[in-house]
This record gives sequence, C-alpha cells and structure tokens, in this order.
Amino acid sequence: MFVLLLGLTVSACSVSVNTGSTPTPSPSPSHVARPSPTPKPVSVVMTYQVETGQCQTNAQVTVLIGGHSVGTMSVDSQSNPTDRLTVMMAPVDQKYSLKGTAFFQVNGQSFGLNVSGKGDVQVTDGPNSWSLNVDNTRVATEGCPTPGGSWPLVVQTS
Repeated sequence: MFVLLLGLTVSACSVSVNTGSTPTPSPSPSHVARPSPTPKPVSVVMTYQVETGQCQTNAQVTVLIGGHSVGTMSVDSQSNPTDRLTVMMAPVDQKYSLKGTAFFQVNGQSFGLNVSGKGDVQVTDGPNSWSLNVDNTRVATEGCPTPGGSWPLVVQTS
C-alpha cells in the first residue's frame, strides 16, 4: 500500500507540475489578425489639350507618378490637339511630376520652353479623370509666354 500511495503522490505532483500554468488557448479564426487587403488598382485617365487660339503649337510631357514614369503625352495644335493617357494605380494619395518641352508661336517668333510641374493628387475608388493645365496661379493662361519665360503645368482632378 505504501508503494501505491507513493505512486499517487508522484502522479499528483506530476499533474501539479504540468498544470502549474494555465495553457494559452489558440486563437479562434475570428481573433486572428489579418493583413489589410491591398487596394485594387483603379483607372486614371489624364488629358492634355492645346486650347484653340493659344500660342502653344505643340508639346511633349512625361508624367511621373510616385517617381515612376507612367507615360508621355504629346499634343500638336494642327494634327493632335488632345492626348489621353490611361494608367492603373492604387486609390491612394500620389505625388506627381511633369517634365517636358512646349513650343510656342508668338508675334511671328517660334521658341521652346521647358515645362514642368509637381504636386500631390488623390486617387479615389472608381473612375478618375485628371487634366494637365497651365498653373494660372503662376502665369496667366490668357497670355502667352515670352522666350525664356515659364510654362508651369499642374494636374487638376475632375
């Protein structure tokens, strides 16, 4: 009987040692942290247009979004006054920059200017429509630039 009692004591100690800490239950599927889903890309259509009656004759502008070139837009007042560029991108705030050259005819004189612009734009769920326009806060759109002047562009959402 002594052996049997000793066996129970050892068994009780063994259980006590194994259950001394409360086991952590494994998380149920509803408590598992899941990564946020990656937003689905949305379509962004950019339009660049030479306005009739403007002194701009043509331009070629490279569009960079998030530091990456997404395409080049080319316009010509005679043969291709409007160009469109469609890009798929995530619906988040984006930084853009525009770089290129535009050519003008003013008072019988033809000249080219570097054109540029940069800023932030918000890409929303659903269709997005942007236009490249002259930044009329920096230069009057009714006027024409002079040789050596500037022709700053901005992206405007609609």
